[in-house]
Amino acid sequence: MITLATTWNPRGELPRLMRYYPVLRQVYQKAVVVLPPKVEQELVQAVESLDMIPVIPPDWSWGRFLALRKALETGADLIHYVDLDRLLRWVETREDEWRWSVGMLCQADCVCFGRTLAAYSTHPRALVETEATSNRVISHLLGRRMDVSAGSKGFSRRAVEFLDAHTRPGASMGMDAAWLVLLNRAGYRIKYVEVDGLDWESADQFQTTAANLDTQRRVAAEYDADPQHWEWRAKVADEVVETGLWAASQPIEERWLHPSANFEVEDYLYFYQPHLTDERTETETTAIVRLLELREPLDILDLACGYGRHTNRLAARGHRMTGIDLEAGFLELARQQADAEGLRVDYQRRDMRALGYDQAFDVVMLLFTAFGYFEDEENEAVLQGISKALRSGGRFIMDIPNRDIFASQLSPAQVDEVGQDMMINRGTYDPDTRRWYNRRVVIRDGVRKDKPFYVRLYDEAEIRSLLRHAGLEVSQIYNGWSSEPLTSESRRMVILANKP
Repeated sequence: MITLATTWNPRGELPRLMRYYPVLRQVYQKAVVVLPPKVEQELVQAVESLDMIPVIPPDWSWGRFLALRKALETGADLIHYVDLDRLLRWVETREDEWRWSVGMLCQADCVCFGRTLAAYSTHPRALVETEATSNRVISHLLGRRMDVSAGSKGFSRRAVEFLDAHTRPGASMGMDAAWLVLLNRAGYRIKYVEVDGLDWESADQFQTTAANLDTQRRVAAEYDADPQHWEWRAKVADEVVETGLWAASQPIEERWLHPSANFEVEDYLYFYQPHLTDERTETETTAIVRLLELREPLDILDLACGYGRHTNRLAARGHRMTGIDLEAGFLELARQQADAEGLRVDYQRRDMRALGYDQAFDVVMLLFTAFGYFEDEENEAVLQGISKALRSGGRFIMDIPNRDIFASQLSPAQVDEVGQDMMINRGTYDPDTRRWYNRRVVIRDGVRKDKPFYVRLYDEAEIRSLLRHAGLEVSQIYNGWSSEPLTSESRRMVILANKP
């Protein structure tokens, strides 16, 4: 279920809301609207007549915070926050783009909608110049360029639960920045999308229909002519920066860090362990030893090690193992198994995008499709970190799908059943983004959990190029865990690379 969370300071838009609300209900199953503290009762009644949920905050600066909190109470799987005046213009002028954008919400924990250059060009200079500063600061905190001030973002339920636990009420104009910075620090996936429909809404806020471009330009010029508007926008930019910096320094409870993209630990073990048998693990471990020619004890890093399937097996063979994962539950299971077998393994909770090692390992492993869960630049950062972590002459092994074959063999739906429980995977491949999008649903003990995720897929040429750019030389690419070379029919690639 998708719930709309919005704030509305009414300035004449009610007729447009009445006209377009049936269109909104085609996409949003529920709608929460936060109104000013002293709003007229007639407007509250009008909102209620549309079956929207009105919220009256104690202070207007709490608006965006309370919009998300109340939307969470509707039981939503996905929540789309967007300023109401922007939303009405978006639906009226670019309905197809708006529908497409809402459809993107399932692709990440947070989807941040920014403005294209064309959309930005409709804004007064007072906004453009001041937002350039605040966007630059927040982008620095995020490690990637974003327009964070467009007034529209989508969230998974888990992301909103995290924000509800970590966001301070108030600072309404900077709340967007705080959300993004907090989510980024906790390792949640953020997708950035630029759209045309978030052009300047203020030109038409007193009209019954959307303003045309000429009207936007005229009103923008009038807006810029007033020095008080410049002063106000400068204060807003300061608030965005201050709130973003606040979010960058706040402690985050460990239990909230980077939830598993597609599984909770218990669900993962429940549905996957029957397939990940001891025999399979031993076969794969033996293949790793054979392909890497692991003869003497070495320093080996297992990235995204999970519950230590391969890590502990290699430790038992005498290697000095370090296992890294972001899921604390997996690491605890791995430690318990290592202790039970009398093995010494250094298990650490760490983000693979920020490894921080310098020539510390002879071998780095990244197995079982653990690569590709981030944006392209972040995936490249992972490989850069791996290269830096390897000593000269060190080796890297990676196990990932072979894009074209994997994509061509996707079935519309796959169902795995354990007793009365089931896992449903509905995957699609987008050739433009080269990503596999999986709308996964887990039904266990009568409880449904939506676990959408995506994986960036690569072909042989692309992965060779990425590794070369990271300073690694591919020595061989195999057909899965066999010793046979990759073919045009290979569904998986096991890639070996060396650091010169």
